[in-house]
Amino acid sequence: MKRFQLICLLVTLAVLRVSAQVSFTTEYYGTSDFHDKDGNTIGKGDLAKCILSFSQPVGLHMTHYNRPQLWILSARAVYAQMDNQGEAARLNPDKLINTSANLTFMTPVGEEYDLIVSGGAGIYAETSHVSGHSILFNGAGVVTKQISPSFKVGLGVMLTNSYGDPALMPAIVFDWKMTGKYTASVSMLNGIKAQGSTQLSDKWKLTLTALEMDAISAVVKMDGTHKIYSSTILRSYIAPSWTPIKNLELTASVGVAETRSCRVSNRSFGAFYKNMFKRGYRFRPAMRFSLGASYTLPMPKPKGVANPQK
Repeated sequence: MKRFQLICLLVTLAVLRVSAQVSFTTEYYGTSDFHDKDGNTIGKGDLAKCILSFSQPVGLHMTHYNRPQLWILSARAVYAQMDNQGEAARLNPDKLINTSANLTFMTPVGEEYDLIVSGGAGIYAETSHVSGHSILFNGAGVVTKQISPSFKVGLGVMLTNSYGDPALMPAIVFDWKMTGKYTASVSMLNGIKAQGSTQLSDKWKLTLTALEMDAISAVVKMDGTHKIYSSTILRSYIAPSWTPIKNLELTASVGVAETRSCRVSNRSFGAFYKNMFKRGYRFRPAMRFSLGASYTLPMPKPKGVANPQK
């Protein structure tokens, strides 16, 4: 799962499903045992997270392909706090932050193709050890193809300095969505996600997420050397949501984190590829609870006139 998370890291959700939105979510993962690579219990711990995200399309311009060209501003901040015991306390930071800001450009380059270029930077660190080493930058260039109205795929490259010197890695996009009385989607954008939902009434919706994966990371200093700490979370949950007023959605969820991994690697691609397929440290399954709110912002008015190609 770690490999897929890295491949998809830089292609954000706002890029392919354009929306103007600000959201805040709190998550709690209950205490569970911490296992080493051989399956031995060597500690335990929990995790609490607060996530604030923002995306805003700007410069919207309709092209002669009858599809928009636009810029997207996005930002995300994550604060994570862990209460760990035993070896879990040594290998996992107590508190860390992940912040990022990105600018993305999206434009049609054919009747069925889009070009997406994104770049940005952020701070990934323990709250008590923020330094210049904690600043990581990213970039991505992807070409996507609209296979059908509900299915899009794409390939490209991304640039990262997470493992020391700037390096290129593959970027993959997979996005499928079915709409109607019941909606379903499978996406590989900013992680992997498969879910379905139904509208219970004008104000209530129920969503079942069968699979969702994301990660937190930080540049940490261990044994006098700066290393990369990463934790990938795989979870499933059910979430009712309520829309009390237009554009405001309140959500609660309950579910389980099937696995929460832990890995500390040297900042080199040699170490990354060496550990890619090795079993790492991980927490056993734990209950997950969350509360969240999101508000949809007004979209900018498009400039230009859509003139379908003849």
